Amino acid sequence: MPAPQRGPLRLRDLVLFALRLLAVGAVQHHLIRQGRRFGTSIVAETDDAYETHHASTLVGYGADIVVPRLAFELAVL
Repeated sequence: MPAPQRGPLRLRDLVLFALRLLAVGAVQHHLIRQGRRFGTSIVAETDDAYETHHASTLVGYGADIVVPRLAFELAVL
């Protein structure tokens, strides 16, 4: 089995997913500081979460719901 390819595209995908994690975490902490976290839900609608680890990481950072649009599209095909 050949080694997985690592190039600029793969690094770009990781950076974009990390930015999404930071955004979810920032929204969660802002809502906590405002005292509104328990009255709201954070929905992460993303094309980047195509593995279970991605979805669970988003939940760990504060998302209540993860909508993996790309995974839904691939499942329909």
